[in-house]
Amino acid sequence: MNVTITLGGLLVGLVLILRQFLPATWGLLKLKAGGKGKSPDPDAAPARFNLREHIPFLLGATVGMLAISCPGGIICTLAAKIVGFSNTAGDKVLAAGAGGTTTSVTRHAAASMTQYGALVTVLLVAAVIILRKLLDKKARGQLGAGVWCGSTLGLSAGAAGLLGSVLIPAVNQLGHMIGGQA
Repeated sequence: MNVTITLGGLLVGLVLILRQFLPATWGLLKLKAGGKGKSPDPDAAPARFNLREHIPFLLGATVGMLAISCPGGIICTLAAKIVGFSNTAGDKVLAAGAGGTTTSVTRHAAASMTQYGALVTVLLVAAVIILRKLLDKKARGQLGAGVWCGSTLGLSAGAAGLLGSVLIPAVNQLGHMIGGQA
């Protein structure tokens, strides 16, 4: 499937990352800079950065990046629709908010997922759908934001490098082991 991401889509993906990690990081930086250690707000950011709080987002982002890398099918089509929405929204924000224009941002080398890797990707998408029903509201929102972010940024240069060198070979190999082709 031939899908491209624009600077606006890249903006949307990066904003989703900021939305996820900035509050916890800001609270940590504020405490290190001499802010008060005790906060009257019980929902304030913790004194330490806890990666476990971000696992649903990271899992969703990984599945989203793998979904946009599928060679075709419903999963790739849905991920491409997410990229289209991100491109449209981000382009409007860049044009109206900052007066900028957008261009396509594409990866140079297409990652090749085998049918065995597609098997693992379908299993991961099914796991995300099942997990979505079992998680609380906050984790469900993080999971959805992660899938949106991963689908959008999966076509950017940095994420495509991660996909091509780490994630896709890993799911291809796992699929070969499941299919008995190791």
